[in-house]
Amino acid sequence: MSRFTLNMAVCLGLLASVPAFAQKITGDISGTVTDPSGAAVRAATVRAENTATGEKASATTSDTGFYRLVNLSPGQYKLAVEAQGFKTSERPAVVSIALTTQADFALQTAGRSAWRPPRSRAGAAGRCCANASEHVEFAAAADLSGRISGTSHEAGTKTSA
Repeated sequence: MSRFTLNMAVCLGLLASVPAFAQKITGDISGTVTDPSGAAVRAATVRAENTATGEKASATTSDTGFYRLVNLSPGQYKLAVEAQGFKTSERPAVVSIALTTQADFALQTAGRSAWRPPRSRAGAAGRCCANASEHVEFAAAADLSGRISGTSHEAGTKTSA
């Protein structure tokens, strides 16, 4: 056997004995889902949708609130988390080749909003407003006698206290 053939055989033998490195062409998204106090939310559904291709994936959180979406095509994703007793939470995420994107969620409890329109009573101060901000400004302007200083909420006319 010639020296060249011997060297080639050794090189090929070494190359064959070294495992080939697999190239990953997808990425993952993982994270935790918690409640307002920071406690884990188990059995929450996490959904991902590629905004360019429409590709969809979903996962359910573990007892520790952990989830992982695997083998996603690279690109921009819209994530949504749903869990019983909590408001749905959404956020964007970017998936890159061979990387895991961290996307944690802190859910807010569902239920009634902090502000509710007051029940109608005698006097203008009891009437509902278009939004909470107007209601707070309007209620702050009302004095104890039921008169309103500044602009009248109902008619939009100027009154004096």
